[in-house]
Amino acid sequence: TAGVAGTNFDLANEFGGGTFSRNPEYDAPTTGIATYEGSYAGVRTTTNSATGVGPDRVSGDALLNVDFNDQRTEGWVRNRQIVDGGAALPDLILVQTSVDNGVFFGDVVGEGADSKYGGNLAGANADEVAGVVVLGPDPHIEYGAFILPQTCITSPGNTCF
Repeated sequence: TAGVAGTNFDLANEFGGGTFSRNPEYDAPTTGIATYEGSYAGVRTTTNSATGVGPDRVSGDALLNVDFNDQRTEGWVRNRQIVDGGAALPDLILVQTSVDNGVFFGDVVGEGADSKYGGNLAGANADEVAGVVVLGPDPHIEYGAFILPQTCITSPGNTCF
């Protein structure tokens, strides 16, 4: 599971965050590269919200590749936009990072000076991944989440790409 919440700025304060967890336990392949694809959803705080009444909702598409040979992951979030009004937002790169017992934490490039992502693999054969993205802090703070099904895994004689 994964989820995020956020408030708008009020007197120079804002509150928000994200969480991810897994159930059932993680059972990973020992070789191959898996691709996970699906939707991204977030809340974006700003002093100048498009709606004028609270945080903006954000949508997008997410992809994560996990290399079980080297225990590394990387990915992206594309087609980000503010839901109410449709303003386009920059694509994000989820920078390659290590996976330890199905858990990963890494940097995000594309928006915000101190942006991070994290998540965990779950299920039999690591058939899904859940995670959060935190962008910011300037000029906005965005908390986003993804829950992605495994769409392909390479094995001898089978390629995804």
